[in-house]
Amino acid sequence: MLDLVDGMGPSVHPTRALRAGVSALGCHELAVDDDLAGQQHWRELRIVGQVAALVGAVIDRRRGRERRAPDPASSLAGSVVSALAGRPPTGDERELLDLLWVLYAAHGLDTPTFTSMIVASCLADPYATVVAGLSALRGPRQGGAGEHVLRVLISLEGVDAAERWVRQAVDAGGTIPGFGHPSYRRPDPRVVVLRTAAATHAGRLGKGRLFEVARAVEEEATRRLAPKGVFVNINLYGALLFHLLGAEPAEVPCLIAAARVAGIVALVEESLDTVRLYRPLTRYVGPPPRPVPPRGRP
Repeated sequence: MLDLVDGMGPSVHPTRALRAGVSALGCHELAVDDDLAGQQHWRELRIVGQVAALVGAVIDRRRGRERRAPDPASSLAGSVVSALAGRPPTGDERELLDLLWVLYAAHGLDTPTFTSMIVASCLADPYATVVAGLSALRGPRQGGAGEHVLRVLISLEGVDAAERWVRQAVDAGGTIPGFGHPSYRRPDPRVVVLRTAAATHAGRLGKGRLFEVARAVEEEATRRLAPKGVFVNINLYGALLFHLLGAEPAEVPCLIAAARVAGIVALVEESLDTVRLYRPLTRYVGPPPRPVPPRGRP
């Protein structure tokens, strides 16, 4: 698996490398004569640790480091923070990534989870199921939104620039990354926890300016968008916190994926014995039937 990851060039987006790695893992882990549903693998939960290890390997490759096996004594968060920081993690860093992962792990039937549940309802194996979820998570409306948030925050030079950028974006009819959620008509409740953690960790690292920029974006965007029912979501401070742990923008979706896989596996594992095949009905709303001329006539 490490050979596969190392063989991907730097132009390969981290989420694509992760998706390819999970798919290949299924080839190595599941034999031809295995139960196609992979029920033993679901119940072992091994894929959760494997995805975290793959995320660490992808980050190491992007940093140009030599490959290293994850420390069996380390927690999942500890091994990934070690890849992000290039050194052994501190207790505060492990706790912070665990906090982020808990808040990102599950959120009802969000799109990646629902996609995975559809595949799991076919009794597909864990690797096929997780690859489906990762594919849905990749897009800019899901995990890719965190990547966009971080690119914007890094590009803004200060509070004034942040406020000006929000005003210009809203006046031009654009969207503000880190704002809006299909399930909420109020601020995302997870933001309260992450905002406090971001202020604390940014201050500890001497990067208070980044937090102030994020806070300015939140306040100005709230003034402009709250009357329209659009509020801050988890990605504004989640992306910032991943960055404070050492993540580059393109790596943020992978870190979200490591959390979401745990939620997906937990949901599928508890429903294996009762899940029915997802088969939504459709209703045709196109043009009415049209006559087809007999063959040979104009």
